[in-house]
Amino acid sequence: MVKEDNSDKSSDKGLSSFWYGSQDLSLEILTEQVAALPPLAGKGRNSLFNLLLTFEKAIEQSSQEWPAPIIDLWRRKVSSNWFAAVDPELPRFGLNHQLKMLECLAALNNCPSEEFSQKLFLSVASKLDTPSSQQPLENAQNLCMALRASGVLGRFPPEAFLQKLQPAFVGQIPKLEKHKIASAVWGLAVHSVLNPLPGGVLDLANALIDEAKTRKLSPMQAHMVNHACKRLSLEKAADSQTVICNPTTSPVEKKFFKLLNDAGFENPEGLNVLPQTGTQTDYASWINRKRVLFELDGPSHFLRDSANNSLIYNGQTRLMSALICEEDPTAALVRINWGVAQQLLENKKLFLMFITALRYSRPGAFAIKVRENEVLMSPIPYAQSPLSRPTISARLKSAQLSPGS
Repeated sequence: MVKEDNSDKSSDKGLSSFWYGSQDLSLEILTEQVAALPPLAGKGRNSLFNLLLTFEKAIEQSSQEWPAPIIDLWRRKVSSNWFAAVDPELPRFGLNHQLKMLECLAALNNCPSEEFSQKLFLSVASKLDTPSSQQPLENAQNLCMALRASGVLGRFPPEAFLQKLQPAFVGQIPKLEKHKIASAVWGLAVHSVLNPLPGGVLDLANALIDEAKTRKLSPMQAHMVNHACKRLSLEKAADSQTVICNPTTSPVEKKFFKLLNDAGFENPEGLNVLPQTGTQTDYASWINRKRVLFELDGPSHFLRDSANNSLIYNGQTRLMSALICEEDPTAALVRINWGVAQQLLENKKLFLMFITALRYSRPGAFAIKVRENEVLMSPIPYAQSPLSRPTISARLKSAQLSPGS
């Protein structure tokens, strides 16, 4: 067994003061502290953990709607060194610290590599059965938030981790805080988009959904549970017909959709509304008698992949894409990130290529990409909903219902 040791090393002088309890977490102070950081390799686990926690705390306290400068500071100055320093020490971190790491990285929109993620999940799984980790309620509460965070990050846990989930929640579900229940079921819904969930995990999701229905949830918590129901439960959730109205429109969106109008496309009223999913897209049009839905995606839809520094869609966007496509399987959902939209606005030839691609679009979810003066419609994959699979968990079978009944 790997011995856990979260103590600081004596060589950590200068790093241990970088602590989330700091009185001033302004971007200016944070930037000064980062500039004064010593090399991270070989530093103690508490110090490395607290460094990550400091950035999460700064985001929580940020008055900005999207704390991009804080996230950018982490990505440019700290991220790669932090992962390199933590990786060899990962098994020695305590269980709670490991689970909290996922939350912090999700807040920073910093997706760990697949290798780091799997190593972290496997380490968590190995600790859930150890005598030092026998705090069932605390473990279950922390696992709820870790499921949400790993969903945001789009990292699907290995089988060894998934096998430990259901036993970890035995007898604890009625004691869980309601926001953690909502977080867990939402996270499991996102994971069901990434890969099919094993039957036991699907049973756990539905047990959590059943408990959520007995609680007085906030509107946001109810929204999360409703989306989980659409992926994981045969029973309809309350208030599932709510539609988010009047989305904000950026100047880039206005220019881009005006170009679509000028190209002869129309945006009929109500065509962009998805009542079952409870949302509406930015724009919608009939193209060659096919419903094409458009989403122009800003930074909040993306994560930064630490492995190659590329932008990837976060779990929320992956889940919504799947739900939209499942509500209307004949439609094409076209997602355009803000950078690509700007390229299309500035280059008439690329825009005409984009229009041509739209006329040949197929059902499903697609991301528009520009490579070497070529416009591509790259599929956004998602796993089939558990409700449409011929074999589902024993609990769902016992309901003697068929999907859509």
